[in-house]
Amino acid sequence: MGGLFILVIIFALIVFAIIASIVIGLFFTGLIGGLVLLFTGKHFSKDSRRKVLSRVCIIIGIILLCIAGGSAGVIINFIMSMVG
Repeated sequence: MGGLFILVIIFALIVFAIIASIVIGLFFTGLIGGLVLLFTGKHFSKDSRRKVLSRVCIIIGIILLCIAGGSAGVIINFIMSMVG
């Protein structure tokens, strides 16, 4: 039974690592998209749709960074509980 438990834990760690990597990738995509809109002047244009789009990209990027940090914290917690 111990071997099956270890396989389940390893599978869970792999799933958390995949989720964390996807969320980190989304974070950089959202944040870079928002910063590009900000630096190209689209954020300050008279078109309110572009302003909202820029703010949404930046806010989503920050939220995804928090989620990725939480996923990484769960992975580290599992590893520390297995080792220590």
